[in-house]
Amino acid sequence: MLCRIRWAQGAFATGECDQSSMPVETSYTVMMMRKSAIAAMILLSSLCAGQIPLGLHQAITIALSQRPELKAAAARVESAEQLRRQSGLFPNPRFIFRSENIRASDFNYGQDADTFAYASQVLSVVNSL
Repeated sequence: MLCRIRWAQGAFATGECDQSSMPVETSYTVMMMRKSAIAAMILLSSLCAGQIPLGLHQAITIALSQRPELKAAAARVESAEQLRRQSGLFPNPRFIFRSENIRASDFNYGQDADTFAYASQVLSVVNSL
């Protein structure tokens, strides 16, 4: 009884319980529980490892994936590369369809409207002097 009261106050965990006043079965049970707890901690310690050894490549990969400054710098480099690629391409062609002289009343589209359609492509000519 003395041990159970102290256990409720936290004394049992610190080993202040007088095991001589406990029955033999309770003492054996407590001892087995302690051994089981220690064995479980040892066996499960590998699952709770706080650090793992890293190689240089792994450390760089983790740093690149977790630092916002490095992500922003990588995005700027990618943007500059794409702008360089785009500068070597032709601009998009233009297709223009326009209709003029459209009135609101007494209007025949086929006879009264002026309709235009044309396309254009800008060509960059270097050293054309």
